[in-house]
Amino acid sequence: EQPLYRIEKRPKLRNKQGEYAVIGMDGQILKRGHDLKTVLRVLERKLIRVVR
Repeated sequence: EQPLYRIEKRPKLRNKQGEYAVIGMDGQILKRGHDLKTVLRVLERKLIRVVR
């Protein structure tokens, strides 16, 4: 089993790109930021789906 998304905290990148990152299953960085709440928004959008 592998997770679909990984959330990492990298304190070294705090001043440059933001210390939080959401990383996809393939290793691609989906979102980076200074605030965890804004970084997690990318996952909320993927959970909302239109049901017909």
